[in-house]
Amino acid sequence: MTCSCKKVGEDFLSIVQSFNQSATMNRLRTRDVPTSSMEFNEIQLFLRNAETVLAGCAEEIQRLKRLREETIRAMSNARALASPIWKLPPEILYETFAVYLGDAQRELELLPSALLIEYHSRLPSPSFCLAQVCTLWRNLIHARPSCWSSIFISMPTILKYPKRLYLLHHCISRSASMPLEFIIAHGNKADDPRDDFLIHSVYNLLLENHPRWRTFTSLVDGAQKWENYIDRWISDEELRQWTSGEEPYGSLNLCSELKVYRAEESLACPSRYNRLFSILTELEI
Repeated sequence: MTCSCKKVGEDFLSIVQSFNQSATMNRLRTRDVPTSSMEFNEIQLFLRNAETVLAGCAEEIQRLKRLREETIRAMSNARALASPIWKLPPEILYETFAVYLGDAQRELELLPSALLIEYHSRLPSPSFCLAQVCTLWRNLIHARPSCWSSIFISMPTILKYPKRLYLLHHCISRSASMPLEFIIAHGNKADDPRDDFLIHSVYNLLLENHPRWRTFTSLVDGAQKWENYIDRWISDEELRQWTSGEEPYGSLNLCSELKVYRAEESLACPSRYNRLFSILTELEI
């Protein structure tokens, strides 16, 4: 490969040198300006040939760049395939991933609310990062629903990048029937009515899966209250109890898997929903 690239370079150098040493160039250097049409055509032919050589050089440079990129990818694959981690059984890899995903979830729970609300670049799940490493990891991650059951939702991010809603769908779909853990961060209440569709889409998707909720954490901007979003969340008439000034405890009461409920600045729970508190292991309102 090295010899081939070197030969190509030498061939082009030889062509350039032959142009520089040609009789036409020598005449031009001595200020022998063409006067006849035949001489002028000779110069034009020389320039066209030179342009052809330049175009060939540009094509060859692009080809060599592609060859370089392919070589780098092949080297990376070779190093990855030679890594001892490939010898680990899938079960050990999965346990390693589970520790990493658990640490990532705990990091979210420990970060200040204000930081999470502004952290627009964070993906809904760190499993997306693991799935991009290699085919083996991607297949392993996709085959484990539990790797997709802890989901972070940044409402400001979805409002800014609506295509991110697909990632939320992907996580919930991949989680199969696993209990779900949600952390949802709100920014300032949006005034743009066009945002309503996205907000409703997010919460309708969550509520479609509310029997699987195990942990629900809602973070809001310090200047807002969680109940301020109620009218913007739900389009289902069955859940219009929210408009009465109560949290959606009726829906939460149906979440048989729900163990942890956190909602900053939320209202007090009505007495008829006391059963909700009897099943929780952690409550923060």
